Amino acid sequence: MSVSELNLTGFVLAGGKSSRFGSDKSLAPINGKPMISYSLDLLKSCCQAVYVNRGKKEKEVYPDIDSIGDLIPDIGPMGGIYSCLNASATDYNLILTCDMPGLSSEMIKRIIDVWQRGRHEIIISKDREGNLYPFPGIYSKACIPVLRQLILNHNYKIQNLIRQMQVGEYLLNEGDERYMVNYNYADPSVFG
Repeated sequence: MSVSELNLTGFVLAGGKSSRFGSDKSLAPINGKPMISYSLDLLKSCCQAVYVNRGKKEKEVYPDIDSIGDLIPDIGPMGGIYSCLNASATDYNLILTCDMPGLSSEMIKRIIDVWQRGRHEIIISKDREGNLYPFPGIYSKACIPVLRQLILNHNYKIQNLIRQMQVGEYLLNEGDERYMVNYNYADPSVFG
C-alpha cells in the first residue's frame, strides 16, 4: 500500500526538557545520525506529511521538517499529543517519540495493520505481561475532546486517555520490549 493510500500524518514528539539527558537528546548522535532521524525516517516511509512537535522550544532545530509547538506547554507527552491532533489535517495520526531509535519498520507495519483492520480511536502496543506502550501509537482526532477535558482537570497521564477511548492493541513479539526503551541518559553504552 502506498503512502498516499494510508491517509496518516506522522508526528515525532521532541518537546521534552531532556533534563536527565543533559542536552537536547533528539539531536544526540547514534551511529552518526541524530537520534530523532530514526523516527523521522520511519514516518516518512508511511505518512503523507511528517512534523516534529518541539514543545516550547523557541527555534526550529530540525531544518528539513516542519514543526509545531505545544498549545499548552509543560504538561508532557499529553500536551504533545493534543497539539499534534489539533494541527493535523488527517483523522488518524502516527505519533512516535524522538528517543526510541530501536523501533523497526516491521513494528510500524504491525501497528498500521491493526489500524486498517478496525477503526479504533487509539492503537498502541502491549507486551506479553499486559503492559501498554503509548508510543508508537496511532491516535485519532476523536481523542481531542477527551484530551481537552483531562487537561482542564490537570490530569496529564496518558493511561487516563487510553481508558476512555476505543483502543486497538498489537502484541509485541517476544524480545520487542528492548526496542521500546526510550533513552533518558547520555550514556553512550546504552546505544550499543
